[in-house]
Amino acid sequence: MNASLPRRGRPKAIPENEIDEIRKWFPGIKTRRGIQNKCYEIRAIGLFYRTLGDQERFRHIIPPEADAWSGIAEFPFAILRELGRMDEGEAVEAADRICAKRMDPAESVRFLRSLRTGGRSRNASRLSLLAKLENALNTYTAAHDCDADFVLSVVEDFSEIVSETREASE
Repeated sequence: MNASLPRRGRPKAIPENEIDEIRKWFPGIKTRRGIQNKCYEIRAIGLFYRTLGDQERFRHIIPPEADAWSGIAEFPFAILRELGRMDEGEAVEAADRICAKRMDPAESVRFLRSLRTGGRSRNASRLSLLAKLENALNTYTAAHDCDADFVLSVVEDFSEIVSETREASE
C-alpha cells in the first residue's frame, strides 16, 4: 500500500493507542466496534465521576460511585455509549434532560442519537420532532424577552394551524 495516498472512509474517532489500551483491559471483546463502544462508555463514566464529581442530579443514569465500584449497581451502558460520543458540554446537557424527564434507556438512546446526528433519521419520530421544536423555542426565547403565557399562546396558535392543515388535506 502506498503511504502517500489519502486514507479512504470515515476518519478514526478514537486514537489507535487508546484502542490498544482498552483491548488489554478487555481481552474478551473481539471486535473493533466493541472496543470503541467500551471507549465511549469509559469516557462518559470519566466525565460524570471524575470531571463533574458524583452528583445526585444524574442518579437516574449514573449510580453512586461507591455502589458502582462495589458491584451493587449497574451502569446503563447503552446510554453511556451515546453520551461518550458527544462533547462534554452536550453530554452534560443531554444527561440533565434525560434525568429530568426520567427517560427509559431506549427513549434515552433515541433522544441522544437524534441530538448527535442533528435529527437526521430515516423515520419520523415524536421525540425527534419534540427535540427540534424545543430547540427552536429555546433559541427564540433566548434571543427575545418572552414569558410563559406568550409562549403558550403561540403554541396554541400553532396547534390550530396544524389542525387546519390536517383538515385541508383530508
